[in-house]
Amino acid sequence: MNLLRNECMKLFKKKSTWVMGALIVLLAVGVTALFALVVGPSPAAEEMEAAEAAYAEAEGITQAEDEHTLVPVIENAGLMSVVTMFTVIAAAGITAGEHAAGTIKLLLIRPVARWQILLSKLAAVFLFAAAVTVLLFIVSFFAGILFYGWNMPSGYYIVSGMGDIAAHPVYSYAAGLYGLWFVELLLFAVIAFMIGTVFKSTPLGVGIPLVLLFTGSQAAFLIADYSWAGAVVFSHTDLVSRFMGSPGVIGVSIAVSIVVIALYAAVFLLISFWRFTVQDVLD
Repeated sequence: MNLLRNECMKLFKKKSTWVMGALIVLLAVGVTALFALVVGPSPAAEEMEAAEAAYAEAEGITQAEDEHTLVPVIENAGLMSVVTMFTVIAAAGITAGEHAAGTIKLLLIRPVARWQILLSKLAAVFLFAAAVTVLLFIVSFFAGILFYGWNMPSGYYIVSGMGDIAAHPVYSYAAGLYGLWFVELLLFAVIAFMIGTVFKSTPLGVGIPLVLLFTGSQAAFLIADYSWAGAVVFSHTDLVSRFMGSPGVIGVSIAVSIVVIALYAAVFLLISFWRFTVQDVLD
C-alpha cells in the first residue's frame, strides 16, 4: 500500500495531471453548452428520430424524452477518447519518466521486489484512469442539471447505427457506454505501459498507442475479410459502436471481444513484468 500511495502522490502532484483534469472539465461543460445552446437538429437527425420513434411504437416501449439531465452524460461519453489519450500519457511516463530522471535507482534500493514496484505503478495508472472517468461523468451530470434542469429520464434510449436500431434502458445505456469505453481505455493504457517499461521511452510509449488508437479500427476494416482478422485485437476495439447498434468488423459478440482484449492485455503485462524484472534498469 505504501508503494501505491507513493505512486499516486507522484502522479497527482504533477502539474500536467491537474491540467488534464481542468481540460476535461472545460470540454465537458463546453460541449454541453454547445449542444444545448447552439447546435440545432439537422434534417438527417430529424429523420433518425422519426425512425427511432416508429421503432419504439412497434416494440411497445417508452422512448426517453429528448431533453433530460443525463443528456450531457450520454453525449459526453465520446470524450472518453480524450481520457484515453491522457491515460496513455500517464501510463507511458510512469516508468520511463523514472529512468529519464534517474529516480528509478531510489526505488530499486528499497527491499521490495521489482514486480511489486511495477505493480504499484500499474495500479496508479488504473486509478488515474478511473478518477478522470469519474470526473468526466460527474461534471457532465452537473452540466446536465445546469443546462437541462433536474429531469431524470425514464424509458428506453434508442440508437441507430449502420441501418440497425437498438433499444437500451436509459441508465444501463449510460453505464454501458462508459464501461465499454473504459475497457478500450485500459487496453491502450496497458500498451503504453508496456512500451514505456520495455523501451524506457515516454515518446514511444505515447506515440505508438495514440497512432493505434486512431488507426487501429480502420486497419481492422481493411483485414476484415481475412480468416485471421478475429485474432487481431483491433478487430475487437469497436465495443462502443457495436453497443450503439453497428454490426462490428468481424461479427462477434461484445463479450467475446472483451475476452480477447483481456487476453491481449494479460500478454502485454506479462511482457512488461518479465522485462522489468530481468533488465538492467540502471543503464
